[in-house]
Amino acid sequence: MLAEQVTRCEEEMRAALADPDSRRVLRGTILRFAERQVRNRVLNEALLGSHAAGAAFTEQRRAHAQGFARVVECARHDGAVRQGVSIEDTRVALRAISSFRALPAERASTIPRLTDLLLSGVLTEERPRTTPNTTGTVSRMVSPVAVNSADS
Repeated sequence: MLAEQVTRCEEEMRAALADPDSRRVLRGTILRFAERQVRNRVLNEALLGSHAAGAAFTEQRRAHAQGFARVVECARHDGAVRQGVSIEDTRVALRAISSFRALPAERASTIPRLTDLLLSGVLTEERPRTTPNTTGTVSRMVSPVAVNSADS
């Protein structure tokens, strides 16, 4: 079950890195992370917590974190991230979301509200595009090493 979730996350990150809409990618990545915190609490504790079962996926987590950093950088380059918000700030947002998995299920149900608040703090106001995205896809910013390490 853990290996299946890791494989699914790897596939989603590869697709995210190939998507040219960096705002949608960053928003979607954070929303999927939050949804999993609600839906797969025990699995996430094993993968993200100190559980021994998660130790086998250390390299995949590292590759995923590198991919997430590239998503944030591309979104920043495209003007989708608020001024002054760093990669570490976005990681703090993810940690805030994941901290709710330790709450009783009925209190963890506030994760969607927390996620909306955090997204408001990370992303700039969405403006309609008048010109196409000239930065290409997010994957253009990914080194082959990071993509290949996610495949292992």
